[in-house]
Amino acid sequence: VADEPAEFDGLHGLRPGSRVGHYRLRRLLGKGGFGHVWEAEDTVMERLVALKLLKSEFSGNEKFRQRLFREARAAGRLHEPHVVPIHQCGEVDGHLYIDMRLIDGTDLDGVLSGQGPLGPARAVAMVRQIAAALDAAHHAGLIHRDVKPANILLGRDEFACLLDFGLANAASDAKLTSTGFTVGTFAYLAPERLGAPGVVDHRADIYALTCVLYECLTGNPPYPTGDLPAVIGAHLTAPIPRPSQGRPHIPAAFDHVIARGMAKTPADRYASAGELAAAAERALSTPNQNHAETVAAGTQPAWLAGGPPPPAGAPPHAWQPIPPPPWGGPVIPPARRTNRALIAGGIAMVVTLVIVGVVLVLNVTHEDQPPVAAPTTSTSPSPSPDSGPFTGSYTAQFGAFADIDGKPRDGSQPTKESWRTRSVCRSNTCVATASRTSGKTSLPAFVFDQVGGSWVGVGTDSAFCDGATTERFIILTLRPQPDGGMAGDLYLETPWGCFDKATAKFARTGGVDVTGLPDPAGQAPRVVSPAEALYGRYHGQIVHSRNGTPGTWPGAKQDADFGVKTYCLRSGDRCMSYLWGSDGSQPLVFANGEWTRNSEYASSCPTGGKGRVKISGQYPLPQPPQDPVTHLVGHGVQKEIGTTCTDSDFDETFDRTGD
Repeated sequence: VADEPAEFDGLHGLRPGSRVGHYRLRRLLGKGGFGHVWEAEDTVMERLVALKLLKSEFSGNEKFRQRLFREARAAGRLHEPHVVPIHQCGEVDGHLYIDMRLIDGTDLDGVLSGQGPLGPARAVAMVRQIAAALDAAHHAGLIHRDVKPANILLGRDEFACLLDFGLANAASDAKLTSTGFTVGTFAYLAPERLGAPGVVDHRADIYALTCVLYECLTGNPPYPTGDLPAVIGAHLTAPIPRPSQGRPHIPAAFDHVIARGMAKTPADRYASAGELAAAAERALSTPNQNHAETVAAGTQPAWLAGGPPPPAGAPPHAWQPIPPPPWGGPVIPPARRTNRALIAGGIAMVVTLVIVGVVLVLNVTHEDQPPVAAPTTSTSPSPSPDSGPFTGSYTAQFGAFADIDGKPRDGSQPTKESWRTRSVCRSNTCVATASRTSGKTSLPAFVFDQVGGSWVGVGTDSAFCDGATTERFIILTLRPQPDGGMAGDLYLETPWGCFDKATAKFARTGGVDVTGLPDPAGQAPRVVSPAEALYGRYHGQIVHSRNGTPGTWPGAKQDADFGVKTYCLRSGDRCMSYLWGSDGSQPLVFANGEWTRNSEYASSCPTGGKGRVKISGQYPLPQPPQDPVTHLVGHGVQKEIGTTCTDSDFDETFDRTGD
């Protein structure tokens, strides 16, 4: 099956230098089943991007367009460094397009073709990173459906990224299949995607990633791909291959990893991609484990070619694997039972495919179905309320508090607390309830949600800031660590600009008595707020005026560059968007469809006198909603109290400049 056609209708005549909307094409990077990828210059944002122009046959299919835009926007919200960031998507000059970060690297397919097997340590280091991307997507309700080496990019220092989220789902939904084109490469398709019994959910991605792991170890896909009927039949009925067979340099423990990850029945596979990665890590010999850690530690995000690094003060994008569940080790699936009806059905389907010449990938996920479905058969009972990966007793260590620039607060000392947690994962989400049993650094209780590979808890209380009491957001973010603990940061943020942060480390000390802890399965689902679309880097400009006339006094017009992070309460109705930059910080609180700025601070007037400045402003949510928010506009009033300065109005804008 040809997966990369040479040309396609609607894009003939495009060459380096051609214009497509506000993009100027520079060079063709590659051709795929969905379209061509160009290195292009975004003349509006003045940056280089990877621009995927889709085949013309997709442009007229409204169902495909709607699903593509919905999934691409959802993927664009994933704050996981191993997902290639999507800047925007849409249609321009009759072409559907996806604008992505330009990665300086090579796809894994090219690496395997040119260099052969990666070796166990490199293979595991790569799989760990892609597993992080998949876990983040699965927790957000996204299934990739096309995990394969051609969709994995290896950048500098072997930093691995996964791309093309949403394309396979959109094509499946619209039933766009034809000769010479498949929704997924057959070498990596799970049996349930080929008609075998079973719900098509996130475990199809785990099967595909296991196939990729096998290929990285051996240099070949699990089943020969030269004969389409044969490879389909192999996925359905053939024994699972053993990577160590005839390859003494591959530890035999990988045979068990591949056997479980490629189990014919979804319920017999690993529950998450992170669990697969952790099992692969354990399969390495000790020297190879150390090598894999070295490779993983040396990976760095492949930033836009020639572009700037992340904003100063932004947290490092370091991947940490989800630890193996504390309640047991790897389970080897039982011996496969021959199902004559399944074999006969598989053979009949293969014959039909060959005769008709059209590939139909069955059991697609439709718009009226959830994107990630939990198993419903009696062989997969609902998990207990305490079966999630964040369950146990923990010792929490918080570092000394520092300001937004990392300068230690005078007199602040590290502290220690004790915590109890219980968690559960159902369908596409994980929730944990946590209670502090000693200490007073943070809130006495949190409800955590797993968002983008991290556990995030957000709450509010009141605090003293710059001479007055005000609301305070308390944000605790934790990422799973290889030792089964958690590490992250604690942020204390107020609308008046007071800000403190400290490192946080949770070390698991044992099991937990859940008495008095709320059942995480009984928590209301987390509501995603539109305010979460305000993130990344922005250029801000504020212009003061009096009586409608722009001011000319010093400081009447100011420009600044900011990094922005947004955290929301689980209800989604109230959020803190914190903007920080070299010239200071600016907090915005989101509620009722708009951000507000309400701050007060001591100041002196250039023309004489000291007093207080009180600022209030409103920044309505852009309509229609943007994701990410590219242009935010606000208006407000700055009052001068106790000085010879006079009040003024102001208009403020924030324009997005990058991730």
